[in-house]
Parts: sequence; C-alpha cells; structure tokens
Amino acid sequence: MSNPGSPIPEAPVPETPYEAPQTPPPGPDLPEPEFPGRSPTEAPDVTPAEIPVNDPGIGPDVGPAPTGPANPVM
Repeated sequence: MSNPGSPIPEAPVPETPYEAPQTPPPGPDLPEPEFPGRSPTEAPDVTPAEIPVNDPGIGPDVGPAPTGPANPVM
C-alpha cells in the first residue's frame, strides 16, 4: 500500500503521440442487392397458418393441473 504522505509520481509520457482512430471512407448510400430485383431486407407477403396451442391432433394432451413440484427436494 502506498504512503498517503508521499508525492504522486508523474505518469510516463508515451514515446509515440496519440493518433485518432481512422474512419473508413464513406460508401454508397445503399449496398447492392444480393440478387437482381430483390433486396435482402424484403420479406415475402405470406402469412403463415396459425396452429392453435391445444390442437388435439398436433401434440399430447396437456391438462391444466400441475404434474408435480417445480423444484423437488432430493
């Protein structure tokens, strides 16, 4: 631990001066699309069919009652 009564030493001076980070040159406003006629940001106008959560033909029947303790003691 340092002595609170001693003077604070000077910080070392770097040998090379500070250089600001280089910024890339400005590019075009919009990048070229990956595919002609389509932009990567486009999404198809298709609405997926909704599947109800409790559809009887899709998964096992899940009742509203709990099946056991959430955190069993071992």
